[in-house]
Amino acid sequence: MKKDEALLWSLRAYAALVFLFIFAPIIASLVFSFNSDRFPTIPLGHFTTQWYVKAFSGEAIGPAIRTSLLVSVCTSVLATFIGFSAAYTDYRYDFFGKKAFLVLSLLPPTIPLIIFALATLGWLSMFNASGMVMSVIIAHTVLCAPFAMAVVRLRLNQMDPNLEPAAWNLGASEWMTLSGVVRS
Repeated sequence: MKKDEALLWSLRAYAALVFLFIFAPIIASLVFSFNSDRFPTIPLGHFTTQWYVKAFSGEAIGPAIRTSLLVSVCTSVLATFIGFSAAYTDYRYDFFGKKAFLVLSLLPPTIPLIIFALATLGWLSMFNASGMVMSVIIAHTVLCAPFAMAVVRLRLNQMDPNLEPAAWNLGASEWMTLSGVVRS
């Protein structure tokens, strides 16, 4: 029993170190954000909230927050819809080129972000759309949809394949089956 407890405490200590490693930059940024010095220095200057006052008193903060909310809501809705549609197509249908479809669908997260960003900027500039909010939504949706697809594919593969035909045999329409059986 002592060996199991020692292993458990070792695993907890390891997990705590991993979390500390992950969250250390965030904690350091938070600490330095209350520093009176312009750049992060040790020893710290005196405690101040001047940087927060400057950030939130600017006139550009309102439009920036509205734009961020618009981009995040539109991206999440579109990426979820596209991810679900692609995952359901993969789960439900067998068709020619299915492997190529999957490879292309899951490709964007495998490309380094700077290369993806430059390629997207170049492509959108061909349509004079670079710098527009819609182009930011498109780029974020392309990047996020494969993650939604991967999660939905995982869940659909855990679902009993007989549930859909059973719902149809009991009189459910395709939309009722999608919303009541597949979604749950």
